[in-house]
Amino acid sequence: MMFLSLFKTSTSTTAFDKIQGYEDIKDIVIRAISSDENYNLLFIGPPASSKTMFLQGILEIKKDGVYFDGSNTMSRILDVLQEERPKIICIDELDKLS
Repeated sequence: MMFLSLFKTSTSTTAFDKIQGYEDIKDIVIRAISSDENYNLLFIGPPASSKTMFLQGILEIKKDGVYFDGSNTMSRILDVLQEERPKIICIDELDKLS
């Protein structure tokens, strides 16, 4: 019977389960988004270092956020921010914004 317990799958999933490793970053992000204080988080790193997946995970946990990527213009971003007044703003590919 012990052999079968090796194949049990966990039914609890979190927003960051898709990300392998980065446990320290996951802890920091979860603390920041569950805090009453205001925080700014900047994810930097080489390509394929889960930056986008962290942003998507944040939005999965906190539903009241907005997501922008490099294809958005600054005028569009400002329009959305003025209309929606979100508490969480995730901007991906900041260097590609026009």
